[in-house]
Amino acid sequence: MISFITKTREHCLDLKGGFGDLANDLALLHRSSPSSLDIQLRSDGSFQLKDRTLSGRLFDLLVSICSIFYKNISAVNFRSARMKAYSDAAHRIFNESANDSPNQVRAFYTNGLRKWSVQTFDRAALSDRVQEQILPGLQNACARANPSDEEKMELALMRTSLALRLGITPKTNGGGMTGSVKYFDNKGEVIGLFKQANVKPRAIKGIKKLLRTLLFPRQTQLYFPIRDQRQEAISQANAEIATSIGDRFLGIGLTPVTRAVQIGDMIGSFQLWRNHHVVDAEDFTWSDTPTPDELSKFQRMVIFDYLMGNLDRHSRNWLVYSKDNATLEDIVLVDNANAYPSDHPGEKIKDLLIRRKMFAWKNHPWASKPFTRESLALIEKIHKGNTLDNTIAVINAFIHLNGIGAPLFLDAKKVDLMRSRAQVLRRVEEGGLTPSTLGLLQTNDKIHAFKVSFELEQKII
Repeated sequence: MISFITKTREHCLDLKGGFGDLANDLALLHRSSPSSLDIQLRSDGSFQLKDRTLSGRLFDLLVSICSIFYKNISAVNFRSARMKAYSDAAHRIFNESANDSPNQVRAFYTNGLRKWSVQTFDRAALSDRVQEQILPGLQNACARANPSDEEKMELALMRTSLALRLGITPKTNGGGMTGSVKYFDNKGEVIGLFKQANVKPRAIKGIKKLLRTLLFPRQTQLYFPIRDQRQEAISQANAEIATSIGDRFLGIGLTPVTRAVQIGDMIGSFQLWRNHHVVDAEDFTWSDTPTPDELSKFQRMVIFDYLMGNLDRHSRNWLVYSKDNATLEDIVLVDNANAYPSDHPGEKIKDLLIRRKMFAWKNHPWASKPFTRESLALIEKIHKGNTLDNTIAVINAFIHLNGIGAPLFLDAKKVDLMRSRAQVLRRVEEGGLTPSTLGLLQTNDKIHAFKVSFELEQKII
């Protein structure tokens, strides 16, 4: 039996089976905070976690003071020996039990250890065996070779569920116009970004939106079309999913897997996060002489971003993967909630803020370099046969079947704008466009003027 005490009541659980791994985890709990928690072995073989008494803390203090005068007494060694004794005794208790009780193990961790903070208990050190008891099927999911996008998402959600059961709470992601929440695994690493779609309308948000509408009518219409907050959140979540699907269908390979998920009673988009060696684009050390491979990766982002018409691609909405912060190995496109807009910004000064953030890569040092042959081949692929039509059909079909309450995501207006941008991409080589000049073609007027001038030049030639 394991008995543990919280501030409200004492919980007793019969843990039958050879849970030696669990004993190690209990020892880790004690080692992480020996001055505030203690483990007591009763004569009947029960095992108790309890808050340490004042006398117990004073005894530790006395041992520490004695260690100053008597070098053979060490508080650290004393605690280590005590921890080992607890661990050995726990091993004996669990190994002598006859039957497994995974439900009790699960209840112990989800209802007991989550009472303590993440700092008190090292959840990153949970053994595989105990993780499997808490969340059956997790280890099989981790062992998959070459998992599909759906399997990657399934594993991420399982790891997220494990962390939530252990009391590791998500955190709001700072900044951004659309808002997102970071979810973690049991090691404390970010595992995904969640954007809720079934939001409850809030009065304060409604007031802010009204003020934006009065002060910046055009900006509000583009970023936040005049509709209720719930439809606004649904559209943004579906845009995240649609960007991921379009990326996969065209073979771009820059957008993380994003799907519609349900976490508790919340529904929204969940985008897998890439940890380690990833920095914001503006924090990366850019070379003055990029390699052809680096330049092609950058231009691949430019082409796909322009095709999507993302209104909010600034330098903190795309990340760079690099082990040495000098060589661009990959690009990660995040925060795609404002892709596939229903309208382009206008030429007037009130749309200046939107034009500055839209296609912000146009001001990048590499943007002045001409498109590579590999980039031109990608553009040709997009226009080959019915590729663009098929991309639109696949996105609409996927959102209809697996999206969030949207029967038709890419409506006629969005499709017309997308085709218009695609026509500009098709003429980048003949028109002598670079990413820098392409990024300036943001408004309907400029896009139309480019098409007209190009057609006139072709007739003269």
